[in-house]
Amino acid sequence: MDDILILEQLKADEAAGFKNLFDKYYKQLCLQAFFLLNNSEEAEDVVQAFFLKLWQEKQYFQIETSLKSYLKSAIRNICLNRIKQRKTYVELALEDADFVADENSDKVLENKELQYRIDKALSTLPDQCRLVFTIVALENKKYQEAADEIGVSINTIKTQLKRAFSKMREQMASFK
Repeated sequence: MDDILILEQLKADEAAGFKNLFDKYYKQLCLQAFFLLNNSEEAEDVVQAFFLKLWQEKQYFQIETSLKSYLKSAIRNICLNRIKQRKTYVELALEDADFVADENSDKVLENKELQYRIDKALSTLPDQCRLVFTIVALENKKYQEAADEIGVSINTIKTQLKRAFSKMREQMASFK
């Protein structure tokens, strides 16, 4: 069917004009979109959305050039915008990945620094105090278990733990 006749039918608001337009150009436009997007499903989605918008918003009244040129230009522009959006999305994803990597590397350094400070603070504790702190605070054993393991009373465990926490707090105060 002739493009001029299809355009006249569209402008007369005839559904047959839209059907003729769709039948004549759908496959061509899908192929064009596929070559640009390299994805057949996305190409079909683009063309279908375009035809829907063309009909609903009566955009065919704006066509002043040839119908075929208008359709091909419109699809090309839509596809190029999609490609641009993909690039932007990929760039943003890469920036996010870089940010997360930087943030994680900062946390790893912080954790290493923290571990170093804890080890240093532990090394300054007296032997029995360090042993009690290690058993109760780091190994999560109960006071009675620690007392049995070391061979001292629960009160000794509590006293040594209190001293250990006090000294550890002093040593760690500068780390924030």
